[in-house]
Amino acid sequence: MTYTSNSNDANPDASFKTKEMRYLTRSVGILALLTGLIYLRVLGLETLASLQAKQGFGPVVILLGLLVVAMAGLLCGWRWELVGGLTAVISAVGIGILAYYHSSQYPLFSAVAYSSPFFVAGGLMLVCWQRSHK
Repeated sequence: MTYTSNSNDANPDASFKTKEMRYLTRSVGILALLTGLIYLRVLGLETLASLQAKQGFGPVVILLGLLVVAMAGLLCGWRWELVGGLTAVISAVGIGILAYYHSSQYPLFSAVAYSSPFFVAGGLMLVCWQRSHK
């Protein structure tokens, strides 16, 4: 019987660090999901207000859709880190661009505030995926 060395067997601490990183990523993902729920509530109310004023949907619906996609990416990231991470990061970039161009005051702050939870959580998922495939 031959024994092949696994990289985690040579360094058992690496496996522990990967597990810690996953717990951190999932914790940040939960916080990003909660933040997304708050954003969805605010944007949903804004959409209803614009419909009542007969102004049309505009970029609010696109932002709402990107938030839903980013949150779905974070949920998928619990099982498939690469797919969920990429979805969250790409959606976060779209959210940031849309928030920047359609914010009346402090566009850079709005872009960072809306997109950073999804960008950070998605980036951490990508790091976890990369570490597990080394």
